[in-house]
Amino acid sequence: GVEVVLDGGDRVGFRPGWLLDCTGRAGVLGRRHRVLETAAPTLAVIRRYENADGWPNVEPTHALVESVERGWAWSVPTLERERHVAVMLDPELHAVMEGADDLTAAFEAEIDHTSLMRSITTLARPVGPAWAVTASMYTSSTFADGRALLVGDAASFVDPMSSYGVKKALASGWLAAVAVNTAIRTPEMAAAAAEFFGRRERAMYESLRGGLAPHVAGVGGGERNDPFWERRAEWLADQPGSAADPNAPDGPDAATLRDDPEVRAAFHALRLGSGRLRTGRRDTVDRPLIIGNRLRMAPALVTPRFPEGVRYFRDIDMLRVVHLAAASRNPGALYESYSEWAAREDLPPVDLANFIGVVALLVADGVLVPGADRS
Repeated sequence: GVEVVLDGGDRVGFRPGWLLDCTGRAGVLGRRHRVLETAAPTLAVIRRYENADGWPNVEPTHALVESVERGWAWSVPTLERERHVAVMLDPELHAVMEGADDLTAAFEAEIDHTSLMRSITTLARPVGPAWAVTASMYTSSTFADGRALLVGDAASFVDPMSSYGVKKALASGWLAAVAVNTAIRTPEMAAAAAEFFGRRERAMYESLRGGLAPHVAGVGGGERNDPFWERRAEWLADQPGSAADPNAPDGPDAATLRDDPEVRAAFHALRLGSGRLRTGRRDTVDRPLIIGNRLRMAPALVTPRFPEGVRYFRDIDMLRVVHLAAASRNPGALYESYSEWAAREDLPPVDLANFIGVVALLVADGVLVPGADRS
């Protein structure tokens, strides 16, 4: 159970049905499950600056990022005439530790390697010494411990370079709310909801981690000898990718399918024109999917490329596509029928290229079969 101390000093004990750890990096519950990414340690060394005249060379509301050979730096406005500036270092390469006495000297030495950040600090007055916080990425060995869910930074933390920290936190909180709402309203789905939450939290972290690779490669590429960037590029190259969409299927992602010869051939054939599409194989399996604000067991297509089942791909309901195909005289008419259905359901507009890509995937997997009728 949990004991809460009230303002008057009274203590109240209760046993919650579900517990969400939203305590961020502190991780009151989460730290016992924490797994540090030790191959890419990062230390953020930060200093606060004031400038009574403001900074004429930057927009006052903009966050700024600058990469250098030894790491990268960023600055965020906290007041109209106040900014925090941080340098992101590899503590093993720079021999700098959190709580060290020489952090201000280390900070100033790194700022000297920058251009934009140096222009900000030169014009301003530092407020207090520099300080440091650990900024290394981490994940968790489990995200759902019984009836306790690890949410946001309590569960995992991605490199700020990904710029998706806020989006990740919001998505994690929403997913936890869906899982708990499902468990409360349909207790028989409690275990499935917790498992779904944990699986998708892990997938979201892996997806955001994988998204760092092009940024790191773009900064650290070339012939320069940049140990900071080279170390991270090698580490990211060894990491698997995953999908961030909570309803994403377990199988190949869109980038992989774009290079699939059979899918590409079907896509180009559909673009050149095709008649009516008839239904081929149509095996289904029930799998948990988020529908509205709850997790529900819903039918999904079983295909050679998605043996565990797939219902949505690129935000398109594949079962609905198959259902509408028989009454559509060609892929163009099928797109129109699906778009009309999506509008009735108050769903976002359907991207034509994504739709044809999904139809091509269904053709490549034998779920839809091109026919000879072109009327």
